[in-house]
Amino acid sequence: MSTVGNIRIGRSADALVVAQSRPVISWQILGGGNDLRQDAYEIEVASDAAFSKNVVTSGQVKSSSVTQAQWPDSALKSREIRYVRVKAQINGTWTAWSAVATAEAPLFANKEWTSKPIALPNDPGKKGKAPSAIFRKEFDLASTGVRTRLYVTAQGLFDIQINGKAVSDELLNPAWTSYKQRIAFRTFDVSSLLTKGKNVISMVIADGWYRGQLTWEQYRNVFGDTAAAQCQLEIHESNGSITKIGTDDSWKVSTGEIQSADIYDGVTIDFNKEQKGWRQSGFDDSKWGKVEVCPVIRAKLFPMTSPPVRVTESIKAISETKTSRGSVIYDFGQNMAGLVRIKVKGKAGDKVTITHAEVLKEGELHRALLRTAKAEDNYTLADSNEIEISPLFTFHGFRYAEITTSAQITSVIADAIHSDVARIGHFETSNPLLNKLHSNTMWSQRGNFVSVPTDCPQRDERLGWTGDAQAFAPTASTIHDCENFLSSWLVDLELDQQPDGGVTNFSPDIPVEPGGMHANTVDFYGGRAGWGDAATIVPWALYEAYGDVQTLRDQYNSMVRWVDYLESKCAPDGLIPEGEFEFGDWLDPDAPADKPWAAKCNSTYISNSFYSFSSLLLSKAADVLGKSDDAKHYKVLADQVAKSAWA
Repeated sequence: MSTVGNIRIGRSADALVVAQSRPVISWQILGGGNDLRQDAYEIEVASDAAFSKNVVTSGQVKSSSVTQAQWPDSALKSREIRYVRVKAQINGTWTAWSAVATAEAPLFANKEWTSKPIALPNDPGKKGKAPSAIFRKEFDLASTGVRTRLYVTAQGLFDIQINGKAVSDELLNPAWTSYKQRIAFRTFDVSSLLTKGKNVISMVIADGWYRGQLTWEQYRNVFGDTAAAQCQLEIHESNGSITKIGTDDSWKVSTGEIQSADIYDGVTIDFNKEQKGWRQSGFDDSKWGKVEVCPVIRAKLFPMTSPPVRVTESIKAISETKTSRGSVIYDFGQNMAGLVRIKVKGKAGDKVTITHAEVLKEGELHRALLRTAKAEDNYTLADSNEIEISPLFTFHGFRYAEITTSAQITSVIADAIHSDVARIGHFETSNPLLNKLHSNTMWSQRGNFVSVPTDCPQRDERLGWTGDAQAFAPTASTIHDCENFLSSWLVDLELDQQPDGGVTNFSPDIPVEPGGMHANTVDFYGGRAGWGDAATIVPWALYEAYGDVQTLRDQYNSMVRWVDYLESKCAPDGLIPEGEFEFGDWLDPDAPADKPWAAKCNSTYISNSFYSFSSLLLSKAADVLGKSDDAKHYKVLADQVAKSAWA
């Protein structure tokens, strides 16, 4: 007999909270054999898990779709919890009700944040690399409540603990977004970490993408020059009251062992400067300073919907090679985005340097391709005890790591990281070369899905290039569940979209300074064919892979603006004319090394091909959304452009 299961409510980075006040609901039909047909479904939402209070039903809806059914109840309010169950009519027979799923709302509005952003006063990090600020707050609890939630965000990246224990295994939080317009926050259930009596919240903040080095031009402070922390602990009591403990002027601040942390360059950590015990209650912070309370964050604070970055696989080296310099090169047998984690035993003052590279050249790490990125982690030991070390607030693209030290290395592990999109596609043949090609594709996706879809994980770039994303989105969506990851990125693409409808060539966009970013050679940025077309291609890829109508609905205005922008550029013959820079058939092997856009295929032909294709996809999206006039208009446009361009 068939059952309804795996209920998925809205978009969220995890199963704890939903990110929308009216989340869509999806499910799976389990068991019952083959040739199953859903004829109808019914959804109930209630304010208690027994479905005895405030029950709202969708009624019996005739539909074969199991994805993105509309929320039947009134909108969720911040912190509210409702319960959901679904049943379906399968081949004429109704299933029993599904297991109950929970829809918990986070904080939906900035005004719900009573805490304040805090920072290190007179922070030298505003002018360059500097030690990471560390923050702490001790407090007493008479009760740990019936439910606790910790909401956390940062201008930069955060690491947070309660009573010396990490609240999660996530890395590089919050996600990289168009920070000037929206900043993500995370929600954690920390009930198991709190105790009656003394407690302490501790945070470390690093530059991250917010104010750290970005692009080969080595820009800093792109989104702001203040790295700030903000969190809000809410303890719900059985009587309905809420105790709130958040960042404010009562917190203490200092610096610790992290002397610098950079996405491209790596970390420098001096354990002699570690303040032992600072993350535990009872630590003497009397010599710590007062925090700087920062202005309220003006960007929209929103619950993160993209899957968080975490370690997804740990790999041992397949070989070790000692160099003439005394260092050791470790080969992990797999190119990845990740971190090297070591166990080391030495003496106070011993240095450990770990450098990373994807390839070797004549037996040595070949690092020229990294350009200005140092991709190097440096540690100074404080004593003779064996310790395990792994860097925070950075990642590297590598297969090889070279460790230079006089200390004893007792363990070396490569931890692969990526946004934790679930694997859904598998492929295997009798041909080992095809299997390896598929494996390489999967690992390339992992390495380039680190908070945003990027072009590379190793050099001084790692940007959300729109062209790369649109080219790979259809394939990516068959290997991993990319629905939340890519739909979140599309929100930033639209936020970065120019007033005339042009789409930036990477998103999150990076403001360009005059004379920088190739401005002296070509008009490198904005509204380029095959890159800006991510606005239409990626939403359609999600619809084809997952039946994701919600993304089509959310991105429709962006899609229209992009195609209308292309139409506005056309000459009287209805085609995009020559003249403006285009990437064209980028990196054609026959193109000159200093002009990778100068391919054999004419770039204007490619521009009009994408123009026709985007118009066609927009027509299809309009048809799905019931916008018949738009569907006809853009289909005619697609056909006209194709006829003229290919005549």
